[in-house]
Amino acid sequence: MEIKTFITTNLRSNCYILVNRQHAVVIDPGAPDDVLLDFIQASGVVVDAILLTHGHFDHIGGVMALKAQTGAPVYVSKADEDWLLDTTLSRLDRAVEFDRTVTDGDNITCPTMSFKVIGTPGHSEGGLCYLIEDILFSGDTLFYQSIGRTDIPKASSKDLYHSVKKLYRLLGESTVVYPGHGRKTTIGHEKQHNPFVRG
Repeated sequence: MEIKTFITTNLRSNCYILVNRQHAVVIDPGAPDDVLLDFIQASGVVVDAILLTHGHFDHIGGVMALKAQTGAPVYVSKADEDWLLDTTLSRLDRAVEFDRTVTDGDNITCPTMSFKVIGTPGHSEGGLCYLIEDILFSGDTLFYQSIGRTDIPKASSKDLYHSVKKLYRLLGESTVVYPGHGRKTTIGHEKQHNPFVRG
């Protein structure tokens, strides 16, 4: 499996595309990104799913362009539906369509990849992480030596703290974490060095 990172929006949000045997999954397309869309077209991969870790604008702004090009179904937490549908919340020009809602414990199975859904509310009410093998896509729940903001609507510092502790409890220390912003890390590193939530 190959993982490519595309940095989008002025907030430098990470969008990931996972490719395995000419099938792909995209996580958090934050803005219409010509480099991402050109890569998909040039490589000829089939995009089987678009996974959203949460509904904030810098992680969903490219969904409609990507969906128009690929027809891939969009997955989001039910608790974050409003962020996609209500433009006063999302600050986008139009609502963002989605196809399926998922929750903690669900599994998403694609032709060449399978993801476990881990509910991690805090940064948003419906925050999700996606686990594939020993790789976690953590959205804005867990960063390299940091965590997501909670000084925004519908966020909770208490919930976020418990969500990060949950990840520490569930996942092995060698689990590689690909966050919504910034560099990748590991669960083991964060348990030792994250000043906001220690293991």
